[in-house]
Amino acid sequence: MKKILLLLISVCAIALANAQTHSTVQDGDWSDPNTWSGGDVPPTTLNPSHIVNINHHVIYDEPNDLIIDGGQLIITQDTLRFPNDGSTGTGRSIMVTNDGINVGFLSVTNGGIIMPIFLTNGNNNSGNIKAEGGRIVFINSYAEMGQNWEATASSHRKYINSCLKLGENYTNTNSTDTLQGVCIELGLHGSGNFQNDGGTIRFNTTAVLLRGTSGNFSNSSNPASQILTFGIPGVAIIALDIPGNLENSSTWDATVGEWCVDGSITGSQSGQIDFLGPENCAFVNAYECECEPLGSTLPVTLKSFIAQRNRLNVVLVWETVAELNNRGFNVQRRIGAGNWENVGFVPSNTRNTNTNSLVRYEFTDYNPTKGMTQYRLQQLDVDGKSAHSNIRAVRGIGQVSSIIVYPNPSNDDKVNIVFDDTNVIRNVSLMDINGRKLRQWKNVANNNIQIDNLAPGFYSVQIENIETGDQVVEKIIVNKR
Repeated sequence: MKKILLLLISVCAIALANAQTHSTVQDGDWSDPNTWSGGDVPPTTLNPSHIVNINHHVIYDEPNDLIIDGGQLIITQDTLRFPNDGSTGTGRSIMVTNDGINVGFLSVTNGGIIMPIFLTNGNNNSGNIKAEGGRIVFINSYAEMGQNWEATASSHRKYINSCLKLGENYTNTNSTDTLQGVCIELGLHGSGNFQNDGGTIRFNTTAVLLRGTSGNFSNSSNPASQILTFGIPGVAIIALDIPGNLENSSTWDATVGEWCVDGSITGSQSGQIDFLGPENCAFVNAYECECEPLGSTLPVTLKSFIAQRNRLNVVLVWETVAELNNRGFNVQRRIGAGNWENVGFVPSNTRNTNTNSLVRYEFTDYNPTKGMTQYRLQQLDVDGKSAHSNIRAVRGIGQVSSIIVYPNPSNDDKVNIVFDDTNVIRNVSLMDINGRKLRQWKNVANNNIQIDNLAPGFYSVQIENIETGDQVVEKIIVNKR
């Protein structure tokens, strides 16, 4: 036994000693020598002798899947992105496995991996990240996968303070997952399941949102299947949204805060599921993941941002709770489907551009427009970098509609819907041009929802007042990016 251990240690030591490190020096394509230090392009199969460090924006433009077979891929403060326009690399996947001795390792810190969920032509994209006896760690990061997030063969995945968006399924087979401070949206192609079969999934303050029109959450009857709590959170699963069935047929030791199950709660151990309160579809359907694709920390933290019409003026008020090297804010507006324009600049109210205290700002824009206007803030720091706030919309002079849809047309993949009356409970349905129902939000109590991951095309949104049965239909156009 000692001889075998010494032999294994010797093999690992030789592999590490002969490891070749590939590091980025600028943004660029994976296959471009200019992207890498010394022009040394890494292979698409990373064995134990290959360590790849990415700290620039890299496009994976290779015809083969990226396989981490005992090697390492380390992404820090930037993004590895896969094309979605049909060019080389579109639909490729990442496999993290081992060579029998060395375990493949994928690490992302303050960065991201993006395999866009949709192609530029609006069709569903493919592309998976699969751990097969490998190890994956995401910290303060963002991941988007065209199809699935899979783990098999005693893999280990850890996801901390991050966002995960999936076109289809989340699966764990005989592996171990840790999810702390995570928001997961799956089924964005229209259907997707969350499945645990013989694995252990440990939750801490995590949201699991099945956003398709169908999809089930299953903790199978395999005796090794476990849904557990990691650490000592207030709530293990803070939001759980399931359009289909919730099945538990094995160990469940995790609290569930807000939840909504459109189908049935089934399984031989369904009574173990620890719901902290009654079903709350209004809250869960409106729950949104606050995802920052680069995982980077912005120099300004906005506490609030509102825009309200006051006769011929629009008053904008915003508050910050932290500012770092903040020069100030451009106030920008877009009237109708026009271009964004600067209408004013508000300098930072802080001393030396830094603060960790509450700071209030106000700006009044003369705006007699009869159509809808959108507003946003462009934060500018002293180094010349900038970031945009979320968008706020106001009605024009004389507009009386109780619903605002913006931006419409949309030039990205999302629209926002704002309801005037905050005391109404609604059902909201999204339909395609043929009237087929794509998504549904039941018992919406919030005065706004965001619909994202929309492919280019024409849609309609039907809003039903549950109390009166009154219905309103709004048309939506999503343009190609």
